Amino acid sequence: MYKPNTALPIQETTENGTPFEAGNAAGRAALAGLSQFGPLSSEQAEWLSGFLKAVVEASAGAASPACIETEQSQPASNRSPKIPAHFPVDTTPYTARITQVETGPAGNGALWATAMLDVEGSQLTYLPGSTLALWPSNDPEEVRKVLRALGVSAQLQVPTSRGLEPAWQVLLERVSLSKLSRSTIELLAEYSKSESEAQGLFALSDADPVQLEGRMLLSVLRRFPSTRPPLDRLLASLQPLEPTLVPIASSAVDSPTRLQFTAHIVDEPKGWGELSVSAKARFREGEWLTVSIDAERAPLPVEDELAPVIVIAEGPCIALARALVAERMAKKAKGRSWVIGLGIHTSTIPFAREFMSWHKTGTLGRYDSTAGVDTEEMIRLLEEREEILWRWLIDQSEFCVLTTKPDMRQAVEQWLTAAIVRRQRVDVGAARARIQELRAAHRYVEHPAKR
Repeated sequence: MYKPNTALPIQETTENGTPFEAGNAAGRAALAGLSQFGPLSSEQAEWLSGFLKAVVEASAGAASPACIETEQSQPASNRSPKIPAHFPVDTTPYTARITQVETGPAGNGALWATAMLDVEGSQLTYLPGSTLALWPSNDPEEVRKVLRALGVSAQLQVPTSRGLEPAWQVLLERVSLSKLSRSTIELLAEYSKSESEAQGLFALSDADPVQLEGRMLLSVLRRFPSTRPPLDRLLASLQPLEPTLVPIASSAVDSPTRLQFTAHIVDEPKGWGELSVSAKARFREGEWLTVSIDAERAPLPVEDELAPVIVIAEGPCIALARALVAERMAKKAKGRSWVIGLGIHTSTIPFAREFMSWHKTGTLGRYDSTAGVDTEEMIRLLEEREEILWRWLIDQSEFCVLTTKPDMRQAVEQWLTAAIVRRQRVDVGAARARIQELRAAHRYVEHPAKR
């Protein structure tokens, strides 16, 4: 079942806040309520500013006009910085429950992890070749402690590029609490009420940036308790949380309520398709993940259901091959499918048994695999299958190379170039031009690719 994003029950921490901060929070909350009926016009904002100014002057007689000016009436240089949006503007995040998890050895001490998500009711749409973004979040208890250390309300509305949002949500889902930049430390020093603490913070800001990234915001706030920076400026100085990008292995046509993805679990993730060992702890049945479809990476441009498809897949990209075949099977595509998997010789690797089963039943035209993932073994397999590959290619097949490794892509292109030279008896220049024509017609595709 789909579970919409809901506010966590974080209690307000106003015991150390000033009356001004409490009033500021109430005012922002009221403004957020009014904004539901539409944005304030400049005349309305000016009227409200004049009204509040008259109230303060009549009751206290000494209020600073700067304290009651609205954001619209302030110069642009004085306005509160907006925290960047956590999610891309053109994607929608959903919270989905893990219903199944499988792991297996991937060699060299690494692991594969394949998870199934229940996305029923999420209206999450994707195509074969799409990438799933797994969004991290901070520990709710740590968020409470940070708010308490800062002495601000959890419900304090702060400006972000998505509009006004409560402080607890920005701290929980938008910014990293474990990677501090020099600008954050300098901001804390600027608003420190203790000279010795300010000097300590300035000294800390001169530390190695790598050391700063390993520091927790909460530990710094506890070590230097006198600092009270404006929350919006502090949040804007923190680094945004970044998603982990993994390949989708399922077809929305074949399985509309279940989304499957695969990741390579390694000690030090280096990019697409890889998850850290520490992140593996989140992959448990019954756990919830915040996900979205990565808008920067395009799906596979393979749409001709009549054309044969040859897919060479390596590493986590085997998930993309599985998604493409499942989609073509669900649509009862007339074109044959051939999957060549690199490094998936054993049945412990994701989808190996499934591919073999599909091949035995005839739903997958051909299935080949190698035990290794080096380019030499791949080229050896291509050369052994060249006669059959060439027959598929002259039958207007679409050729997909699914790998994130540049050397693997280069090796496949070199083999195909040599095959065209041998088979069509043309020079290398003409063979390369032919490959470019195939690329332009989406008959030679290298994926994953950005839009």
